[in-house]
Amino acid sequence: MSGGTANCACYRVNDRESSFPKALTLKTKLSAALLFALAIAAVSAAQVSPTQIDTIFAPLKSTNAPGAAVLVVQNGKPVFRGGYGVSDLRTRRPIDAKTNFRLASFTKQFTAACIMLLVRDGKLHYDDHLTDFFPEFPAYGKSITVRNLLNHTSGLEDYGELLMKQYPDTPPEKVPPDSRCRRPEAA
Repeated sequence: MSGGTANCACYRVNDRESSFPKALTLKTKLSAALLFALAIAAVSAAQVSPTQIDTIFAPLKSTNAPGAAVLVVQNGKPVFRGGYGVSDLRTRRPIDAKTNFRLASFTKQFTAACIMLLVRDGKLHYDDHLTDFFPEFPAYGKSITVRNLLNHTSGLEDYGELLMKQYPDTPPEKVPPDSRCRRPEAA
């Protein structure tokens, strides 16, 4: 996909040649994977084997198509980790359980919706402070609330910009995925 337009490709499906927009098939696969993941979450009380989980995500296995990293947690412990597809169509870097996806703004609305559900359930409040959840966060976090984070009024710098400052002259795909962003110290 390039410039927001869908590229069409011919490929084989069940031994028949088909022509569909790549974006449509990717959206379909990712939507199906998300629905399966939600189904797994909905039945978390039931035992689901790693083989069953792997079978659900098997359609995403590919050496030349986008995929997903999957983590299933039950009772606070990981019970399944896996990777499917590639993280970058140009480099064809395979996805594994530890692949770091720099999704930028893509996940903001999902994160916000989850936070609002937690507020609704009384598990957190909009006026809770960042240091209530991350006590090791520097002192300036005491003035940052959940509401500030949701409204993008916290004053925190963009993590991507921080990484680029920490790794100048490094292409984004070469920035270590496990690097920790730290607020630059005042000079």
